[in-house]
Amino acid sequence: MGQIARIKCPKCGYESTLKLGAGMRFFDPDTALSLFDKSIQEKISPLIKGKTSIGFDASFELGICEVCKKAVSVPVIRINRPGSSPHTIKPTCECGKELPTYDTNVENGRQNIPCPICKTLLKIETTSLWD
Repeated sequence: MGQIARIKCPKCGYESTLKLGAGMRFFDPDTALSLFDKSIQEKISPLIKGKTSIGFDASFELGICEVCKKAVSVPVIRINRPGSSPHTIKPTCECGKELPTYDTNVENGRQNIPCPICKTLLKIETTSLWD
């Protein structure tokens, strides 16, 4: 189940509300593919629909862009393959920078996620759930 998370910096006041996590339909390859732009879809499709995949996990994770100075919801897919660790694919920020992403299975309160403006740890609150 996904969450609507409100993140807020207690120091500078930065605030954002993001859709994070995964819905029940994210286990469907076509739904998972729809989270990404065409260039990433072309890279992912043979991996999750082919015989070398043993499953995948798709979700929205919290990304922090230090260039744009904002928190964003980032689609991420982890593809499992026999005999190796999961292969993670995620887009870059619209500015082109790689985004560090953070686990969305967080409880309300402080996490080790830095504010994109002042680097103080953000406070995260789940305001609702989605599926």
